Amino acid sequence: MFLNACRTAEASPTAGSFVRAVFEQKMGGLIATEQQTIDTFAAPLGLDFLEAFLDRGETVGAAMQALRARVPLGLLYGTY
Repeated sequence: MFLNACRTAEASPTAGSFVRAVFEQKMGGLIATEQQTIDTFAAPLGLDFLEAFLDRGETVGAAMQALRARVPLGLLYGTY
């Protein structure tokens, strides 16, 4: 699951946290942002990830490592 939304790891007073909800369901395989992201960077990062993973067959780890190294705000994304 790739959550490329703003503040996916942060809990809100009304909606809770996407990350916490995934963990409560005993699910894994999550990529999410640790802090608020800017759509100017989030959308291209998501597309680059999909291209690397789906088109080129890269592993999740290799794709995320490359993106974290070259995309602004890439280090905000964590794998769980």
